[in-house]
Amino acid sequence: MKYIYRFFSITALCVAGCLISCNDVLEPTPKSTWDLDAFYNNETQVELALSGIYNNLADQDAYGTMMIHFDSGTDEGYYNRRYNDNWPVGLNKLTTSTPQIKSFWVQLYTCIDHCNIFEAKVSKSTAFDEETKNQFLGEERFLRALAYFNLVEWFGPVPMPISYTKDANDNDLPASSIEDVYAQIIQDLQFGLEGNNLPSLKSADYTVGRVSQEAAHGLLARVYMHMAGHPLMDTDKYQLAMDECSTIMNNGYNELIESSEQVQKTDEEGNLVVDEQGKPVMVTEYSGYRTLFLNYIQNHFDTKESIFEINYKYLRDKGLYTDGPYGCINGVSFSYGSAFSTGYPTSYAFVNASPLLYNTYEPTDKRRDWNIPGFTYDKYGDVKRVTNAMGTSFNPGKYRRWEPTDMAQLDVDLTSEQKANGVIEPYTVLEDNSVLSKNFSSVNFPVIRFADILLMYAEASNEVYGAPTTEGIAALNRVRQRANLQPLEVVNPEKVASHDAFLAEIQDERMRELCFEGLRRQDLIRWGIYGERLNVLAEQIKGDPNYTESDAQSNAYLRSWQNFDPNKNLSLPYPDQEVKLNNSLEQKEEWK
Repeated sequence: MKYIYRFFSITALCVAGCLISCNDVLEPTPKSTWDLDAFYNNETQVELALSGIYNNLADQDAYGTMMIHFDSGTDEGYYNRRYNDNWPVGLNKLTTSTPQIKSFWVQLYTCIDHCNIFEAKVSKSTAFDEETKNQFLGEERFLRALAYFNLVEWFGPVPMPISYTKDANDNDLPASSIEDVYAQIIQDLQFGLEGNNLPSLKSADYTVGRVSQEAAHGLLARVYMHMAGHPLMDTDKYQLAMDECSTIMNNGYNELIESSEQVQKTDEEGNLVVDEQGKPVMVTEYSGYRTLFLNYIQNHFDTKESIFEINYKYLRDKGLYTDGPYGCINGVSFSYGSAFSTGYPTSYAFVNASPLLYNTYEPTDKRRDWNIPGFTYDKYGDVKRVTNAMGTSFNPGKYRRWEPTDMAQLDVDLTSEQKANGVIEPYTVLEDNSVLSKNFSSVNFPVIRFADILLMYAEASNEVYGAPTTEGIAALNRVRQRANLQPLEVVNPEKVASHDAFLAEIQDERMRELCFEGLRRQDLIRWGIYGERLNVLAEQIKGDPNYTESDAQSNAYLRSWQNFDPNKNLSLPYPDQEVKLNNSLEQKEEWK
């Protein structure tokens, strides 16, 4: 890792420019005189260093753009530009020299090195008592664990430095085994759960946007679920995952957002339904899922459901003007405005939702129209309905920056005269950002949320007992109820009749609930069904009524399936430059 660490200094550590942006918080000494030992003398300095580590993870090369790139090309959606292969990981068309792989690797190891510097200096600091030190270290170790978790998930065995690099002699490290990397991750997370090393979400001293005990329990559950699946297949870990989920489920605090309202019932054609007296029939409509994602879009915080998120507002409040791409590259298409200029909720819409995802939803599922809204805003300012899954505007709407002000306009086309006269149909900006950028948004990104905890519990309990349990079914039904669906055992009793049937339902439910949250590809890999699901996706695409064999756009959606190689595409290769510079790291056999 010579090329990663050689340039590290206090300038790099001091939170990627944070000191420049935070002059009102801290008056730094000239850069030429900064040194590591002098920096950790007060709480303000330590807080700034921690903010820099959060910023490492929020960066475009980690949970920013790379997470969207890497998790595309699954059964839930894919890169939609037919004329280039610019998202090679998602398209399964990568090599050892793919730039995105190098960027992802470098960014995560940058985060880890900053954590290791923080660990070394805070541990020996005389400015804090042991309890305060451990609180700082508990937070840092969670962030290091999260960085290592991403590395081991995507790359498998990886070098595992747990002390910071001081000179070139420290750069040659062999890859540690997957088991050893997971052991370090577990150790780091368990440290945070000791005593008061991490605050609880419900405690008065918890700061929104930072890690918590609940986040550590949640990440531990995810770690154990992945250890139980491919490639380790350590199935004893299902019990540990179930225990971690139970801790959160029984804490009396975390819950799903379950907003609801009474609305007039309509039939399948959209006509109002009336009773025998001619009065409108009222039904309960659940809107909690919409509320949840509006919170992410508008930087509102409900820590009962959102246990940990990449929080761009928190970083901006710290003086780190880091924004993400959510809604810009994976949002609902918005192409109005002069050359995609600043001031509009632009979305380049590089991602399509798959027909497989759309068809998996029950017709009454409130998540379907949020996740795949079926509208677009064209260059003339015309709101249009989208029903063709083979078109490039069949986009995910989970992180939408805008939506039509009047849904009735979806079926009203502007005339040529109106377009010539600059008439546009109204739209509502959802993003809470004073200056709208064409390339970046302030939309936060969910990392761990309560619905995921419920679904992991349902899956883990099914594995531990070899059949669906009453508690596991109830956990899944909580997620279904929020989506306006009846209990699973009522509408599909066969899906709770056996282990395999319930697992298949959980696999679909995780896609319906958690699509486009950076989890799907690794879920499919741990279940050992990534290639199988790509086959199902190809069948659904080819079976779509809008698919034609000669259409280049339709066939572009098949690339991740066409390029898939089970001997290669279940983990990433090490970056070429890393292998060349780290004399102790050998490239994986399948990538040589």
